[in-house]
Amino acid sequence: MSEVPIHACSLPQFIALADLESVANDLRMVVDITRRLIAGEKDMLVMRSLFSSGLISYRRCFNSGVRNSVKRADLALFDGRVFEMHDYLINQANKLIAHSVNPFERTQAGVLVRDEKVIGISTLSAQLVLFDPSQMEQWHRLSGLMLERILLPRIEEARGAALKAAAQLPIQEITAGQPLEYDPRIPPENAGERRS
Repeated sequence: MSEVPIHACSLPQFIALADLESVANDLRMVVDITRRLIAGEKDMLVMRSLFSSGLISYRRCFNSGVRNSVKRADLALFDGRVFEMHDYLINQANKLIAHSVNPFERTQAGVLVRDEKVIGISTLSAQLVLFDPSQMEQWHRLSGLMLERILLPRIEEARGAALKAAAQLPIQEITAGQPLEYDPRIPPENAGERRS
């Protein structure tokens, strides 16, 4: 059995679909990360890495700029205190990840004293690594709902629009371009450019 080639298409409908899929990939990762954190990851380095990565990925879903993203207003679809939770997640991402010095990351230095004599110095460092269980559950639930009720329906709609647009093109125009290949590497000279 031979594989069916995927030919690149730069029509706006395909760019919109790729953007939506990219945001959905970030949100799928957040759902997977929160599921693992809720299950009780024990390794502190892994837990800290997952937590930070989850916050960054969640925030990326709402960033404006290069790709189409989810908007805060989209969350009005859900009941409850979703805006409060969303704002909390964005603020935590900004405080914990984007800004290196903040109230949730603290290092102190002090003097060790025994028998009225200085015997050394020491430092204590602390960083918020995880939310409480209720917040973790809310984050997981919100991310899953966003994926299911906002992004997946938009992706289906975008797929339909892209297929309709492709059907209008001559087949020779579609097949003239190189087939797409999976290559996750980004050459350093292209690191700041929009990925297509």
